[in-house]
Amino acid sequence: MVATPPAASRTAGRPEPAGPVHVARRLVDTAERARHSRRWSLTGGLLTASTGLVVLVAPGSTVPGVAIAVGVGLVAQGALAVARGVAGDDPLLQRVRVAALGTVGVALGVLSLATPELGILVLVLAVAAWFAVSGADDLVHAVTSRGGRPGRVFTGLTSLVPAVMLFANPGVSVRDLGLVFGVVFLVRGSVFVVLGLRR
Repeated sequence: MVATPPAASRTAGRPEPAGPVHVARRLVDTAERARHSRRWSLTGGLLTASTGLVVLVAPGSTVPGVAIAVGVGLVAQGALAVARGVAGDDPLLQRVRVAALGTVGVALGVLSLATPELGILVLVLAVAAWFAVSGADDLVHAVTSRGGRPGRVFTGLTSLVPAVMLFANPGVSVRDLGLVFGVVFLVRGSVFVVLGLRR
């Protein structure tokens, strides 16, 4: 007589039936992830928009003044991205990407703070690099994620176009650089706030 496999062995590998309790748990988990994602999006959006507004309305257009505003803004935004990558509820690959982006932001922010000693060219290249990296990340997010695709495409292009312009013309004045930085950050932050409110 052939022994019959245990019930656990016969059902191994089969998907668990989607009963009412299982469905309810999945809905709760999805809502919790959406709530955390909304919080991160709103916080990042408000921080980005505030940085852009400060650069636009700050009196004067001196190199140290713009460098400090840009540097502090990049460090703060980068640190927030690193925190989201470490403590967020997003999928692992997305968290790694966000943390890496934040690390780049912090590094470029520190570099911007050293602009008075290194020269305006360093500040221009740091801003252009951040625009390029963050814009590319937005487009990647738009392709790999379902939510907020139009907004991410818009912010991606809003960042990539100024990045190309700054790389092609690194000799811009500090006044023009502050204007470009302020407008891009204000637009990006506003879009992120809208995306956070719609989740």
